[in-house]
Amino acid sequence: MRNGLVIVSMTVVALAFGIGLHLQFALAFWLAVVAALSVYVALLSTHILVRRSERIDAMQLEMSRLEARLGKTGSTPDGYFIPTGPGAYQPPTLVPASRVPDISPEQQSPTTDYWDFAPSKLSTSKAPVSAPQGPAVDPPMAAADANRQREDEAEKINAVIKKLAADITQGQAALGRSHEAERTAGPSVAPTPPQLPDRLSKLDAAAAAELDESVAALHAAADAMREAGRSIEQTGRDMTAPARRTMAPPPLPNQVRPNDPARNRLAAVADALERERFDIMLEPILGLGDRRAQHYVVSVRLRDGLDDGASGFGIERCAPGSGLLPLLDAVKVEGAARVAWRMEDRAKSGALFSQLAGESLVSDRFLNRFADTYRQGETLSGRLVLSFRQVELRAFSELQWSTLRDMADLGFRFCLDDITTLDQDFVALAAAGFTFARLDADVFLEGLPTEAGIIPAVDICRHFAGLALTVIVAGIADEAISRQLQSYGVELGHGGLFGGARPVKADVLRNPHAAVA
Repeated sequence: MRNGLVIVSMTVVALAFGIGLHLQFALAFWLAVVAALSVYVALLSTHILVRRSERIDAMQLEMSRLEARLGKTGSTPDGYFIPTGPGAYQPPTLVPASRVPDISPEQQSPTTDYWDFAPSKLSTSKAPVSAPQGPAVDPPMAAADANRQREDEAEKINAVIKKLAADITQGQAALGRSHEAERTAGPSVAPTPPQLPDRLSKLDAAAAAELDESVAALHAAADAMREAGRSIEQTGRDMTAPARRTMAPPPLPNQVRPNDPARNRLAAVADALERERFDIMLEPILGLGDRRAQHYVVSVRLRDGLDDGASGFGIERCAPGSGLLPLLDAVKVEGAARVAWRMEDRAKSGALFSQLAGESLVSDRFLNRFADTYRQGETLSGRLVLSFRQVELRAFSELQWSTLRDMADLGFRFCLDDITTLDQDFVALAAAGFTFARLDADVFLEGLPTEAGIIPAVDICRHFAGLALTVIVAGIADEAISRQLQSYGVELGHGGLFGGARPVKADVLRNPHAAVA
């Protein structure tokens, strides 16, 4: 900081000197510049010389201080060990402190600095280090001797333990042999007390008694542990036996038991789908003004009384998580593809709407069949519109959105179905490929809630038109509702007023162009 201020001051002085020569003394500009530079160089050189002399003085002072300290302690502040000997101090060769042998606490002086690595005692005498009176002790050698001594003691202890173990084993073997002899000799033979080996008998009486007591204690502890284990095991069996007798089997997925009619119905639905015991249904989406079919809604109706209605929604609402919905969606897509190819053959306009479950987007079974259907006619992407319920779409995972993006890249369009609120990012949905918005007539007429309030029915079509979404109203039951919707700007709708869904003819589904492998 100080050097910077000095250099700035010298620069200002040189500039002032040059400006004064040019303005006051009418010296030529370039001559004034040269003179100013000369003054600046002279000042800078003087400053360097002064700083150099200050550095030299500071270094000499520091060396004097260090020499004084080394003369007292024989160590450096940076953690290097300097060997000292009798006589005057001489500049040493520095040795890293990491190579200095460890010194025991008894060999260190109580007055030695905590961070000072130089020991004050390296010899066996009480004399100072500078004048040793006896041979120096080599700490690594002493430590090695101590380690060898400890290892020898450990080996001796291990040897004693092994001998005791061998003696106990031999004593037990002798006891076993005596009992065997007693059994073979009969009752007339007097039992012979077991004799321990000679090496054990040579032990003193106190050691033998302690050993016998230890072995007896170990046997008693083992017997007690075995008895406790048998008691706990028997208690556990007694406690769990009634529970095992009364415990019901765990519930099956979706909390459905084997004798549950709902499970039996789902199994029957899966069998009907596999055996193609169903009808593909088409419901026209009409223009409310001209009553002409513009698009169609594709659904599946099961035969044999398994479906409660033509739309198949009864099945779709009761089977989430069972693995049945991906199979049902695959059937709908394949049926829609056959109808779409027939429409292509006849050059008929319009799109086919097929509602899919969210779990189908992460089902390998559905995606494989979907890909097979798409490969048989890539024009399917221009005809088929995939619908998703708003309540499911709001909970889509990243994997489901990734599948949607892949489908959009193939050219498929999407429809947001069963809309009940406008509290959603419809701009992002439009960017993701959603081009239609379908909601029920009753919901439309009541208005849609948002964060700011309720958007009335008269403004709903204008709101969706600003988002580039085409509105379709479902569930139109009578002419009065149809006229009211038209007054609010609704152009497309379907429902019971227009006849509902009808089954597709068999010859359409047998179209060779639409044959599904």
